[in-house]
Amino acid sequence: MAGTPGDADEQTNLLCPPASRRCRCLQPVPKPATIRASLLPTGKTPMALTFQHVHLKTRDVQATVQYYIDNFGATRKAEIPGRGWQLDLHGTQLNITGIIAEQKHEQQYGIEHMAVVTDDYPGTLAKLRENGVAVLEELKGEKGNRVAFVAATDGAQMEVIEKI
Repeated sequence: MAGTPGDADEQTNLLCPPASRRCRCLQPVPKPATIRASLLPTGKTPMALTFQHVHLKTRDVQATVQYYIDNFGATRKAEIPGRGWQLDLHGTQLNITGIIAEQKHEQQYGIEHMAVVTDDYPGTLAKLRENGVAVLEELKGEKGNRVAFVAATDGAQMEVIEKI
C-alpha cells in the first residue's frame, strides 16, 4: 500500500521538498567541507584539504550533461569553453568533458578522477611520493597555481590542486 511506512517510493519521495516530491532524489547531499587530512607524520600540522569536484569524461558531452540534468536534477553551473560543462549536482560539482588534448597523462572515459584542494601543495606531493603514489603529471592551473594528477587504485586518479 502506497504511503505506508516501509514503502520505498514514499520514503524516497519524503526526502524531496514538497514541491518536487516526484523528483525521486535519494537524499540531500551536504555541502563539501574542509577536512584535516592526516598525511603528515605524528606531531606535524596536517594540511587542509577540501573536496572540489568529480570529473566525468565522455564520448558525448551534451548527452551526458542532459542525463544528469534530466535524471538527477543537476543544474548547469558554467561552460568550460571548448571542453564541456560544470554542473551542480546537489552541492557536488561535476565536470563533464571529453578527452582533453592538453593533458598528456593517460585519460579514461567514465568517472576519471576526484579532486582535492590543498593549502600545502609541496607537502602533499612529498607525502604522496613517500607513500609510493605515482605522480602522473604536473601542470599549471588556469589561475597559475600548481595541479598534479596522481594514480589511485584500479586505474582511477586523484587531482591535487594548489590553493591560491
